[in-house]
Amino acid sequence: FNQAIIFANWKQFDKASEQFSKVIEIDPQDDGAYHMRGVALEKLEKFREAVECYDEALKFNHHNPDLYADKGWALHQLGNLGAAIENYDKAIEINPQYLRAYQNKGIVLGLQEKHSEAIDCFEQVVRINPFHSNAYHLRGIAYGHLHLHEEAIQSYDASIKINPKNSNSYSMKGGKEHRVGESERDKQISPD
Repeated sequence: FNQAIIFANWKQFDKASEQFSKVIEIDPQDDGAYHMRGVALEKLEKFREAVECYDEALKFNHHNPDLYADKGWALHQLGNLGAAIENYDKAIEINPQYLRAYQNKGIVLGLQEKHSEAIDCFEQVVRINPFHSNAYHLRGIAYGHLHLHEEAIQSYDASIKINPKNSNSYSMKGGKEHRVGESERDKQISPD
């Protein structure tokens, strides 16, 4: 197991996966080995195999929110967005403070064009951790999809305040400021 972790830390995910498989051969009920093999397989973009590993791990430990969150991410990568959300919800049920599950659920909801629900997820992240720059950024994107440009700008500002090196937030903010400026100009030109 330790050797597999070393390979994973060295980003040698093929070797890590092989080592975790050897651990599983020795102890077929080692949920940690299944879990970590799944993570290694995700890094190799073998998402179906990763899901299979997470399912095996869940047979032996269905109280680990990381398993559900990691399975949710793999399902998301496979395009199975409904199942991804179910797994994020299960992770949140086990750990209501689980930032990554809320954030990833919000991302998936955004992909499903459920932007208001996505905002709720990002709001939950910033309630738990008000210094989570990425959640503010993602919330800004969701507001933008709803054409709530002022709210989007405020979200990008919050992201930038926490992480002044977040070039994506600066770029997105600039785009929204441009939109707001165009909208104001159109209102001034438009005959009533």
